[in-house]
Amino acid sequence: SIGDCWKNTNLMTSWLGGNGMGYHVNRMANLRPYMFTLCHDQKEQAFVSECVFQALAVGSVPIYRGPHNIESLVPCQKCVINANNFESPQDVASVVADLIEDREQYEQLLQWKKGTYSESDYPGFSSFARKSVDGAICQLAHKVRRSQKLGKVVECG
Repeated sequence: SIGDCWKNTNLMTSWLGGNGMGYHVNRMANLRPYMFTLCHDQKEQAFVSECVFQALAVGSVPIYRGPHNIESLVPCQKCVINANNFESPQDVASVVADLIEDREQYEQLLQWKKGTYSESDYPGFSSFARKSVDGAICQLAHKVRRSQKLGKVVECG
């Protein structure tokens, strides 16, 4: 863990500043070298934390534990280890140990990155992404690009 609580390792990359987008950039840079990322959401939490999506974005396999059907919210099949589907933490640890030993099996969890993404195949993720900060930034970028092509001024808001 690189957080304040349970800190047992150092940052892999320098922390660039902890506010706003800088926090997410830092976190993703520090997740990148790891094969797996533990992602825990609270039982009463009404949303899925960004941890799962940050791990997927950098090529780390999320190990998710929380109240949500995470498979319906990610942009891929068989790319998350859903700890909710195991009877014990030892069972999860056993699967992770097997994946560490069997690189080919591990790579299957990352295979989705080589394919083509289709919104219609993942409606839960598509809806989620449109409502996220990243989705809003992407929508703004598309709006700016279209306006530049048309020679218009972009209005935000």
